[in-house]
Amino acid sequence: MTLADIRQALLTAAVLAATSCLLHAQGTFQNLNFEQALVPDVLAGQYGGDVLVTNGAPHWAVYLGGTQQSSMFHNNLSLGGPAVSIFGPQWISSQILEGNYTISLQPSTAGPPLTAAIGQTGSIPLTAKSVRFYGQANGGYAVTFGGQPIPLITIGSTSSYSIFGGDISAFANQTGELRFQGVGLLDAVQFSTVAIPEPGVFGLSALGALLLGWRVLRRR
Repeated sequence: MTLADIRQALLTAAVLAATSCLLHAQGTFQNLNFEQALVPDVLAGQYGGDVLVTNGAPHWAVYLGGTQQSSMFHNNLSLGGPAVSIFGPQWISSQILEGNYTISLQPSTAGPPLTAAIGQTGSIPLTAKSVRFYGQANGGYAVTFGGQPIPLITIGSTSSYSIFGGDISAFANQTGELRFQGVGLLDAVQFSTVAIPEPGVFGLSALGALLLGWRVLRRR
């Protein structure tokens, strides 16, 4: 075996090990960042059309008004009805939260009130304490696992998106559907071994900041 063969074998082993760790970290869920989209090329500044869900969001299911759909929008928006769209790669940069693709959830704004959602069935990692994702600060999201609601809090933010998180430790190592419903952009779903802080911690921090500010103003 040559030195080149040894180097290639070591590289292959490292890649397989990294892939195995990643898959274990995310359980059996796949395409959590929506980067596996197989969609037609659409020139920048132009609108796309319908694509199969299996191409636009592989491994995910799309629901409108609670009914599963076979197609979804690509680089397009609804004018009133509910819609789930896959944006990218040639799309408004501010609406691509990470990588090349981002999901958009649009409930109906005209006619009967109908929801927009995506879901995927898989096993939650054994060590998972929380589920996290990127979304819009002014968006509205509801997350469920196996039909059970997962309360969300904002755990961080950037100039482009907010980071939302929810406690999923009670479902660790269980199999069920993880569903995201609401309105806004959605990206970078991941499971984490880091627990979500109790809402009371944020409340006490905010109260402490207010009291500190009040004391400073009083002294002045």
